[in-house]
Parts: sequence; structure tokens; C-alpha cells
Amino acid sequence: MNDASTPQKGDLRRLFIAIAIPQHIATELYAIQKSEEKNTPTKAWRWQHKHDYHISLAFPGHQGADGLAKIKKALSSISFPSFDAYVQGLRCFNRSGVKTNIPHVLWAGLNPAADAYIKELSKVVFAALKTEGITYGRDDVMPHITLAKAKNKDMDIILDIIKRRDEFKSSTWRINEIVLYNSENKSRMGDRNAPHPYKEIQSFKLRAPADKTPPTP
Repeated sequence: MNDASTPQKGDLRRLFIAIAIPQHIATELYAIQKSEEKNTPTKAWRWQHKHDYHISLAFPGHQGADGLAKIKKALSSISFPSFDAYVQGLRCFNRSGVKTNIPHVLWAGLNPAADAYIKELSKVVFAALKTEGITYGRDDVMPHITLAKAKNKDMDIILDIIKRRDEFKSSTWRINEIVLYNSENKSRMGDRNAPHPYKEIQSFKLRAPADKTPPTP
């Protein structure tokens, strides 16, 4: 697996593939985030920047020009139907039992059908990259939109937020492309004055859906 600890390593670029969140959906989600950020009793949390929302699909990691060309070729070969999605509820990655300085992640999930589509799309992306000799870690993802990173000791606060936002649903949008990004800078979570961490390299269109039947989760 490629080392992804730093955004840039000489001539290598740290690449990842994701689904971008449209502005109107990001605005709805950010309103929820800002409300919770204002009411959260701790100041130690690192909250996501409103322009950095995305749904990660794959992490090819540090690549040079040859690797970049192979990734573009792989993504250009993918045939996968576009699909509708909406944000549904907040959740977290539970790391119970770990040291208190390890962050929990508060995130927004997707409706079940979109969740199933994204998991399948991630596997298709992984397979296409593998065909071109680009391999990395696991081929599965948990579709999510990161909102904040908190401390282990704040789990009760996280669970309260999740409970109160259980009925939250965003507007629906159509996911019709995937995007190849370069991580130019480190994450700016918790530092809204930091430079934008991601640069879009190229987007790749999904095909029109043959039907609306989601894959089996």
C-alpha cells in the first residue's frame, strides 16, 4: 500500500477518488454541522470545512506521472449507472476501548439504496485500477461524509447528536460522475484559514441508468 501520510512526496502526488457533494447539498449539511458545532460543549473537536465534503471511493496514494496515466485509463474504462442519493442521518465510527487521544469520526450517511450503489461502485473502481497495476489496501468502503473528529471521551456527546439528528434528510441529487483528486495540502479540519487541501484533476461520467434497481447490499 502506498504511503499516504503526507500530501506531496517530491514528484509524487497523493491521489484519491471520490464523489463530490453538490453545493446545495453541502449547504444543507453545513447548516446542521454549524448548529451542532455551536452547541457542542467542547472546543477540542475538529470540524470539517464546508467546501471539503466528499464521499471517498478509492485511495491509490502517492503516484508519479505513469501511475496517474494508468489511473485515468482505468477510470475512463468504467461503465456504471448513475443513481440518486440523499444524506440520511448522522453516525460515527466507534473506536471504543482505544486511547482517549484517538479521534472518533462523526459523519453523515446516505440512504440505503445509494449506500449499496456506492459500495458496489467502489469495488468496480478497485477492480479497474488493479487491472492497470494500481493496487492498495482493501477494496471496500463505508460510504460517509466526514463532519468532525472528536475524542474518545466525548462519545456520549456524539451519540446524543446522532440521536437528535436521526430524522435528518437532505434533498436528493443524482450522482453521475466520480472525481480524481490530488491532496495538495494537509486536511484543514479545525483550521478554516488553511489552504484548500484538494485539487480536482479530472472527472469521469457515469452512464445513464438502465433501471432503478439498486445492487444487493
